[in-house]
Amino acid sequence: MKRRQLPLRPARSTEAELLDRPGNDPALLAGNLADLRRVNRWLGGVRLTLAGLGRLTGDLRPGDALRVLDVATGSADIPTAMANWAERRRLRAWILATDRSAEVLRLAERPETDRVGFAVADACDLPFADGSFDIATCSLVLHHLDPDEAVSMLREMSRVARRGIVVNDLVRNWPGFAGAWLFSRSLTRNQLTRNDAPLSARRAYTRREMRMLLDRAELCPVDSAGFLAYRVAMIAQAPP
Repeated sequence: MKRRQLPLRPARSTEAELLDRPGNDPALLAGNLADLRRVNRWLGGVRLTLAGLGRLTGDLRPGDALRVLDVATGSADIPTAMANWAERRRLRAWILATDRSAEVLRLAERPETDRVGFAVADACDLPFADGSFDIATCSLVLHHLDPDEAVSMLREMSRVARRGIVVNDLVRNWPGFAGAWLFSRSLTRNQLTRNDAPLSARRAYTRREMRMLLDRAELCPVDSAGFLAYRVAMIAQAPP
């Protein structure tokens, strides 16, 4: 009898995550956002976005202004990290953290700085003029969207960003799925996290699929950086 071989990577799931469904208990939601902050801090999420930000701002000097839009910000830990990064570089930065969920924004991390603002906004239909920001970023958002929605978000991010965009997300593979399952079973009791972490790993796109989404959005990545094979940041400059 011929043995069935394990596929190279999990098939992409289209099952909706609990986080994307309305009516979540605020205490569970707050715990889930805290778990996401730990993942970003321990497992490269913050580091990848800051590397992308640096790639797109290499020509800036102390005292220069920088406006950044973070879409679908979740717990807003990455905007806080970006504000601290800009302060170390002595840039006059302002970061707007947006999310379509007012409830999520109420639970988001509030930094002790006036360099981070908050607003409700849909990532696929941003209420901002063309070129309103220098850079647009997102983290752990792409895998929540189907391909058409993902392309819409990428186009909107590119439309409002003069310099370019940074897209930070999971990569669909077996190590990523195994790591998400292990984290969700060993380091948290939160039911949202326990359901969504391994599901996120199965909803994620591969690197090739991410590049195809960027291509459909008429963007060409100029750089990418990965962490532990499970996460990647794609950096794309704005079209000339």
